[in-house]
Amino acid sequence: MFRLAGIPSITIRPIWLAIAGIFAAIAAPSPAAAVSYLVICGSGSFYVPGTTTCINANQISATQAATAQQSAATFTGVAMAAATADPFVPDNANYAVAVQGAGYEGTFAFGVAGMMRLQGNLFLSVGFAVAADYGSIALDERMQTSSGPMSPFQNWYHTDWLVRLGMSYAW
Repeated sequence: MFRLAGIPSITIRPIWLAIAGIFAAIAAPSPAAAVSYLVICGSGSFYVPGTTTCINANQISATQAATAQQSAATFTGVAMAAATADPFVPDNANYAVAVQGAGYEGTFAFGVAGMMRLQGNLFLSVGFAVAADYGSIALDERMQTSSGPMSPFQNWYHTDWLVRLGMSYAW
């Protein structure tokens, strides 16, 4: 039996020391496996540390640009629809024309709409709008590739147009 210094009433038996040693050995951290930090990726790709994955930076740029173009086209469509709102036809008239502009989320559209009384409360309406859809996207310059820092850049510009034809009846 062992006695702890300065505490005569507590004794530690050798079996308890052995159990404590076993637990200490189990809880001790195991040596880490060797990690290879040299991964060769193709040109325009970057390595994801801790994995065996290489990611193509150009593909990321293309995906982000496609998503941005879809959002811009949606905003353009909303602006064009707003620019072709039906004009008001008074009771004493048979025709009405409206020239309008509308904007949504930074996109502006120009539209012309017309309405014609066909008979009584039956109307024919037509509208035309045009807008420019444009934008650009660039990846962060911190993207490190096997050939150095990379900042893929993509831009787009095209003109969208909308034509609508409708009938309405009022009562």
